[in-house]
Parts: sequence; C-alpha cells; structure tokens
Amino acid sequence: MLTELIDSLNTDFKDILKNEYLPELEEKLEAEYEKFEGCIDIYPPQNLIFNAFNQFNINDCRVLILGQDPYINKGEAMGLCFSVPNECPMPPSLRNIFKELELEYGTLRTNKDLSDWTQQGVLMMNASLTVLAGKSNYHAKLWKNYTDKVISDLSKRNPNIIYVLWGRFAQDKEKLINKGTVIKGVHPSPLSASRGFFGCNHFKQVNEKLETPIEWF
Repeated sequence: MLTELIDSLNTDFKDILKNEYLPELEEKLEAEYEKFEGCIDIYPPQNLIFNAFNQFNINDCRVLILGQDPYINKGEAMGLCFSVPNECPMPPSLRNIFKELELEYGTLRTNKDLSDWTQQGVLMMNASLTVLAGKSNYHAKLWKNYTDKVISDLSKRNPNIIYVLWGRFAQDKEKLINKGTVIKGVHPSPLSASRGFFGCNHFKQVNEKLETPIEWF
C-alpha cells in the first residue's frame, strides 16, 4: 500500500521515501489496518499519508516545519503538520501559531488550511505519518526509523533547507540534519506556548534567511 502511494507521487521525493525501512514499515502498517478495520479509524485517509511530499520537488524545499503526528479527530488530519481543513474547529496549537504570527506581523490569519505554505516550498512534515483515532503518538515507533532516514537523506540532497523545530521532540531530530539552518524553540502547545513560543519571532527569522520571503498570510 505505501509503495503504491509513493509511486503515485508527482515529485522526486519518491527517491528518498523508498528507503530501506519501507518494507518493514509497510508490513507492520498493513497489519494495523487489518487489526482495526471496521472498528477504529487510522488518520489521515490513505491518499493523504504522503501529502506533504507531493507539493514540490526536493530542491524546491525551502523550509521544513516538523510536527509529531497527525491530528486524532475525524476530518482534521490532512497530511500536513498543524494544518486542518477550514471547516474543522481550530486546534489549540494552530491557534497559538496564528497568535504568534499576529504578534510578529500585526495581522491575524484565519485560514486553517496551510496548503498555501506548501505551495511556497514549506514541507509540513510529521515524524509519524499515521495515527490511530483518539490515540496520540500511537504509531510513533512504527514510523521512527523510516522518517528519521527521510529527514537525514533530505538534508543531504538539499543543504539549503531551514528547519523549524518546536519542542523537545522535534529538537531531538536535529542530530539527523547533515546541512541546513536550524531554528528551534518552545512548542506552540497550550502547555508550553507561554514559556517562550510567544515572542519567538521564528516566522520573521525564517524570512530573514530567504531571498524570497514566505507569505504567511
């Protein structure tokens, strides 16, 4: 299933998505689908598992924002970290991201779908690309070796990426980065945002390092 999804991508990310950890991951994930079929959903929908990697080619990646895993509620996960369809309620972390954007630029973003960021070369990647409904981080161990390898290979293929790492989980991935610029700080979760995320100026910092800035609104 995963191999077929990767083959259907329109970008050259398929070159690094087909790594040595794929066969084992594919076998274990298919077993998860069989185990929970008809009783518990797995998010996002299968056609969106690799959505973040189907937006642009590797050399067009300018920024990587790393999330942990997909949203656990029905209809929210869309294969882009922190992003939800506009008809969904605002997730708390995304609300805080928008608050920080307003602090930096004086403008409030209301569009909860972050697809416009991906169209500008921002890779909205989760470390786990699937999750069991209602069970945060349920597939973390399943995906760890695979997505660690993807991050490592990506940094080797494109040394110019700016990595935005919020929170301890994301910052632990810094060791995988061969070349690139790292911006790191507190996670936007309500549990931690007031301890340094607000006022971090990360969106302005990213744009200061780019010839053509990201339009965040």
